[in-house]
Amino acid sequence: RTSGYSEASSMITRAASYGIDLAILPELSGCGYIPNQSIWQFAEPAGGRTAQWACKLSEQLGVHIGAGFIETDGKDFYNSYLLSNPHGKICGIIRKENAEAYCFKRGKGDTYIDIDIGRIGIGICADNHYAERLYRMKAANIDMMLMPHANPAPYKTSAQISEKDLALFERQPYIVAAAYSRYLRVPTIYVNAVGSFPKFSRGFGMKNFNENFCLRGGSLITNAQGEKIVKMG
Repeated sequence: RTSGYSEASSMITRAASYGIDLAILPELSGCGYIPNQSIWQFAEPAGGRTAQWACKLSEQLGVHIGAGFIETDGKDFYNSYLLSNPHGKICGIIRKENAEAYCFKRGKGDTYIDIDIGRIGIGICADNHYAERLYRMKAANIDMMLMPHANPAPYKTSAQISEKDLALFERQPYIVAAAYSRYLRVPTIYVNAVGSFPKFSRGFGMKNFNENFCLRGGSLITNAQGEKIVKMG
């Protein structure tokens, strides 16, 4: 975890030299996406290590930072996401509502955080894929939509996965981001993790999933018209 924070600090510091206002990390960036109960060992309180790191770096660089972490209140575990500001303070924390039920507690919560540059709507990964979330963002009158993901996608064909499936998963980040931008008329930032992850241990068809899926990135930004402004690899 120390190397993870160090790498994130280096990347954000480099980005800050270009004059950014907002640096966004993926879902569960504080510990990495671990889809089983071993993730509990990395749990921390709302004001824990991830918050302290983000606040210190935000103040040092004069930027807002978004970071994901596994939060605990001493009783339950939550898939959470925070935003820190250039004053070295936490602006707010959003909890994933459609979280992996065998790892995290679910429940209705906040949908946005107000910061210096506007009202930021936040949906963590699966939350963005439900129309109900979209309608709640509309009611909140947000200025920007943020989608931190650790979204698995197939990276090779198999007996169950075709070339057409690969193409669809490749396009999925844009489809989701553009739908929000066009409906809400706001820019959308879709941030997805990159790399492998520990095996899922539940559900039908997990063998195929574990052998053929990974975190494929594809982070992107769409403008208020749903047009793709930039996409990463």
